[in-house]
Amino acid sequence: MQALRALLADTMPEGLVGNVTGQSGIGADYMDAALDATDRTTVVTVVLVVVILLIIYRAPLAALAPLLTIGVAWVVARGVLGGWPRPGGR
Repeated sequence: MQALRALLADTMPEGLVGNVTGQSGIGADYMDAALDATDRTTVVTVVLVVVILLIIYRAPLAALAPLLTIGVAWVVARGVLGGWPRPGGR
């Protein structure tokens, strides 16, 4: 979809705006919006968790212990799930 939009932008005459419509265009825009919203939610959640842990433990080192545990678990889980063999050998 990005290649189509780039081609459209490169070939449009000056002063005209082209848009991609249909299921493909809507689907691509929907996925972009969902990923953007997920990224924002993740950042806000991490900041809130850090603030809450600092309020509860009142010591930065003690607040980092649960965060490091969560981070290690996330990295391991992502590596395990990403390492499964895919059909077709890709």
